[in-house]
Amino acid sequence: MVNHNSDPDIADEYMRSGAINCYNGTSETDYLSGIVARSFKRRDELLKEKFQRENSTKDQTGSQPDNLNPVLKFDAEGNILYANAVAISLLGDEWLAGNKVDVRLREHIEDTRTTGLHRFVEVEGINRTLSFVISTTAESEFVYAYGHDITEQKRSEIELSFLRNQTEKLALYDRLTGLANRFYFDERLNAAVMNAQRNDEKLGLLIVEFDNLKEINGNLGYKIGDEVLQGLSNHLLSITRDIDTCCRWSGDEIAIVLNTVGNRPKNVYERIRESLNEHIVKNEYARNITLSMGAAIYPDDADNQEMLIHSANLALHEAKGKIGGSIIEYSELENIKPIYQRQFTSGNLLNAIQNDEIEVFYHPIVDNSLHTVIAVEALARWNHPEHGFISPSVFIPIAEQSDLISVLSLKLFKKSIEDIKNLHDQGFKIDLSFNVSRRQFGELNFVEKFNQTLIDHSFSKDQLIIEVTETSNYWNSSVAREQLQALAEAGFNFAADDFGVGYSSLLQLYEMPFNELKIDRAFVNNIDSEKGLSMLESIVSMAKKLDMTIVAEGVEDEEKEAVLYRLGVYLIQGYLYSQPLPIDQLTDYIRGFSQRNS
Repeated sequence: MVNHNSDPDIADEYMRSGAINCYNGTSETDYLSGIVARSFKRRDELLKEKFQRENSTKDQTGSQPDNLNPVLKFDAEGNILYANAVAISLLGDEWLAGNKVDVRLREHIEDTRTTGLHRFVEVEGINRTLSFVISTTAESEFVYAYGHDITEQKRSEIELSFLRNQTEKLALYDRLTGLANRFYFDERLNAAVMNAQRNDEKLGLLIVEFDNLKEINGNLGYKIGDEVLQGLSNHLLSITRDIDTCCRWSGDEIAIVLNTVGNRPKNVYERIRESLNEHIVKNEYARNITLSMGAAIYPDDADNQEMLIHSANLALHEAKGKIGGSIIEYSELENIKPIYQRQFTSGNLLNAIQNDEIEVFYHPIVDNSLHTVIAVEALARWNHPEHGFISPSVFIPIAEQSDLISVLSLKLFKKSIEDIKNLHDQGFKIDLSFNVSRRQFGELNFVEKFNQTLIDHSFSKDQLIIEVTETSNYWNSSVAREQLQALAEAGFNFAADDFGVGYSSLLQLYEMPFNELKIDRAFVNNIDSEKGLSMLESIVSMAKKLDMTIVAEGVEDEEKEAVLYRLGVYLIQGYLYSQPLPIDQLTDYIRGFSQRNS
């Protein structure tokens, strides 16, 4: 635009040179505003004509008009000289008319011009994400940007990140409480023991049992019971330190690893109990809960991880015998009950095995589509002559730490085969599920022992399912892998037990010869929530695609059974149908169940 007030000839010369309007010097605002508006409009029209003209022919980039990827060309100042149709559609007209180059893109353009090196940058377009490579040549004064649409790739990365996070949660954390699961707890405790040893520090292990929680489940339902447990778990997380680890130890027990407890650990335990009690009295459903707490110290009470767990469990067992709950440290057991402390040793466990104090209980698995008991899971129970039934969490670690686990497991396996074979002879055709210890998978003659036991009792492999618990990482050992493969080749069937709360490797489901997947009760308990149902649907869908039999564990009410039935999960194990039973009660139960549903 030019002012021609001084000389019309000069104005005419400027207009011929490219000026798009002429201003005669008037002071009228409207006249001047009109000229400015028409000037900008004309400029935009010329720019659009220029881009359309250049897009219709091949430019210096060598790109054809029908190029499927965005192409841009810039001058030395970073102004856009060319953009193909794809670039215009993906980036928008404002990039062209206003020459508004993305700041990050402009920085890379300047850097490429200076260094001559290629640069890569991501740019957000119109609902799309574009990746550009910025380049130039020594002979060219221009810079070029060659791009491609990576929107779907970015979406896939977001989905993959979400799935990775979900898998990590499945693998390391308890679904109901959000606390560490047993597998992750083992890792954290092992690291804590090594750290305490390295720094000559003391480490505390506290196991807390919420007494009467089962009564809440029985009287008010598992939904209320789960909410109470979630509240207690969240409160524990809020009062413990980041360096500590809280783990869901069992249904109503939580274990806490307390790093650097110092010389007065009981003060720490007392503060935890007081805080939990304050939380309990505020919850109308939880007011009848009392706390039994067992504690042990490394290295005072144990010199390794396994014995530390064992010592804390012994202390908890003593605390549970006190009315109203209490805190018992392992160091106190000698003063309280010396015989009790000596009772739970490998020597006495061996005597218990030899004296048949370790019994087999059977937990029925029901097919609710056929209304029949189709299988039972064998479970070990120690009926101590003085202390009554001892929790497997107490004596199984002792057996695992010694060679007794093999002796115990083989004896229980033979007894289970005998019991179920007798049921077969009575006309009850049910399968047997049997848990196998990780120690057994490492034994060279493990396969031969199992095979021989079946042969001796004329028991078909088709009616045996070997359960592998995910909380144990069996497969680091090449011997274990070989044993598993040998059993599979010999015709044995396998179930992935407690799926989702332990090792939870999806790759294992692909690599290992699993025929059956047992969904842990943590997923069943969360079936009432939208996320819980979605997670369960995903697990069921995956198992069906892998052609695996599905068993739902921990089913306690008809509502959850109905949801599982709609999902196509018909095999149910839980207190809805029965608690674990000794063989004589099991026989009566199966007979009565058959009569009721015939």
